[in-house]
Amino acid sequence: MKVYQNIKNQLTQISLQELEALNKKNDLRIDSNVLKQFHDLLCSDWENIMDETSLSLKHDILRTKLSIHNVSKFNELITTIKRNIIFNK
Repeated sequence: MKVYQNIKNQLTQISLQELEALNKKNDLRIDSNVLKQFHDLLCSDWENIMDETSLSLKHDILRTKLSIHNVSKFNELITTIKRNIIFNK
């Protein structure tokens, strides 16, 4: 439960600059406007876009809220953040 709470805290409190840095580092090429929208959703609409039991994105909801078809880049972004949290603790 401690790891889950730590991951949730990190994801809901991550800065837009941190997301932009990970986007660039991982060469995901997520549009900056869409990345900002995603950041806003992570910070303010967690329950609606994340499956809390698996800490994974709810694809259908994310597609609708961001008006995108492919959420794989966002999955990769979330996975990178979770991996960093788990292996740094």
